[in-house]
Amino acid sequence: MKQLFYGFVIVAILCLLPALSFIADAQTVRVVTVPTFATSGKYLNEFIAADTTGRSTVDNTTYVLYRDSTYYANSAINNVSWTLRMRSSYGTFVKGVSGYPAAIFLKLGSSGTQVSDLVQIAGNIWLSNLEISGYDETIGSSMLGSIFEEILKCTAPGYNITIDSCIITNCGQGILRLDSAPRVVKITNSIFANMGSRLYSDLGNGRAVDCRTGSVDSLILQNNTFVNNQDRIIRHYTSSANISFMKFDHNTCVNSASFHGLLSFGHTAGLFSITNNLFVNPWAYGDDTDNTRQAEMGDNGELNALNGKARMTLINACPDSTNPVVSKPTTWTIKNNYYRITTAEQTWWTNAGANPVLKLPSPLPWHISKKIGTDSLTAFQATTADVNNVPALMTATMAYYRSPSGANKTKVNNTTPACPDMDRRGYVYLTDTLDCKYPTTASIYTAGTGGQPIGSLMWWGLTPVGVQTQSSRSIPEEYTLTQNYPNPFNPSTNFTYELSKAGFVSVKVYDLLGREVATLVNEFKPAGSYPATWNAAGFGSGIYFCKMQSGSFTATKKMILMK
Repeated sequence: MKQLFYGFVIVAILCLLPALSFIADAQTVRVVTVPTFATSGKYLNEFIAADTTGRSTVDNTTYVLYRDSTYYANSAINNVSWTLRMRSSYGTFVKGVSGYPAAIFLKLGSSGTQVSDLVQIAGNIWLSNLEISGYDETIGSSMLGSIFEEILKCTAPGYNITIDSCIITNCGQGILRLDSAPRVVKITNSIFANMGSRLYSDLGNGRAVDCRTGSVDSLILQNNTFVNNQDRIIRHYTSSANISFMKFDHNTCVNSASFHGLLSFGHTAGLFSITNNLFVNPWAYGDDTDNTRQAEMGDNGELNALNGKARMTLINACPDSTNPVVSKPTTWTIKNNYYRITTAEQTWWTNAGANPVLKLPSPLPWHISKKIGTDSLTAFQATTADVNNVPALMTATMAYYRSPSGANKTKVNNTTPACPDMDRRGYVYLTDTLDCKYPTTASIYTAGTGGQPIGSLMWWGLTPVGVQTQSSRSIPEEYTLTQNYPNPFNPSTNFTYELSKAGFVSVKVYDLLGREVATLVNEFKPAGSYPATWNAAGFGSGIYFCKMQSGSFTATKKMILMK
């Protein structure tokens, strides 16, 4: 029986997709429909590689995959210095019949080994309304043992990665790995699932976003659902560079085993916000004095009093004092986050044989708690609300790790079938059956910002308060201050300022004598394009100047107020 996920969510997405500027075909010169392997005998990567016109430095092509169809890749797509835009075709959703996103499966390559990545990202990339799996689920789980590390891998710096309304599942190490420094990474309205593989990698792997040690200008994860991660949702451990802006908002996280952590940010700078999130069975391995797990939790610089090793906390980040490349302290906003410890998780903690008994660790490191003050007391709160239909917690895998006759608290590659797998559900389940709604009578249904539900709003067909559809071209390539309009004006005028990187920006108005008469913007902003208005009521006619400053960039525009 088809569940309400598509009834409430995909219908809304399909109705909205034609109007979304995110993938508006009107913004591109070419719309190329990609034939399936069954009709063309070509893998997805082969078709795109052969389309030499599409491999242009100009953002001019959208690749469209047929809905209700299956595609295969046997080698990585390499978009070196060109933009890869790929989506499912538009269509009307008919429950149980048609309208499902195109499915892409990674196959064995020509050498007989599993494909390393679907895309090796070396240019801008936008993916929308696709289902992607790290192995061919149509032939069962026989390929699970050869599943590779990641599905998407950033291999060149300075590009933007946008993922919207996708289901991406089955990786060995991480779904998105950022080996090079991207500018903006934005993931919205998506499901990431089954992160980690007992037959490919060790239990310390299995992440949603692996930032490694490098920089990320802006990292935005909003309105997503993460299901079955063996390790962290975000990894930026022992970083040598900063994440400069981070928003983790309205996400639902189910079955986070948290071998080495949950949200691990390393070096940070600028604005960081963690808000309106729901965590079901978080930190399932429990707060423990376990050297193997503690080995990658040391960024906080805080120690567990029981064994002198790293103190476990849900949020892990380096203090400002240890960051050699931060110009100003990080500002943290952490509120309206809730967690549900289910009976399965609590029972496993009780019976695990640990001393002291396993539990949820403290949510925050001391240095962040000190920054946010009394808000730290309610930053993460417990709830009794249960979600409707999700995979079972991976307790068998967790027991194998602790067992003296199993892994015996080591994370060696579990290449033997003796290590139980997580409750790994296929893309059909993720499409039709997964249901992370909870009763609307639960207090968390109205506990979010603006009275919205906690967790991903996609399950109710809602959009986070204040979020507007963002154009795929809305991440500017350079700093800009546009000329005001109208000009001359009376009494209000409008303009746009654009930031190619996150940073502090000021926009001020000066009179003809150089005196500051108005401050319109004076704050830290993520990369993006922003509107601004100056209402000059109360000011006399004459010439004024609007000046924008951000980093080393400065721009000034002349304005004429004529009353």
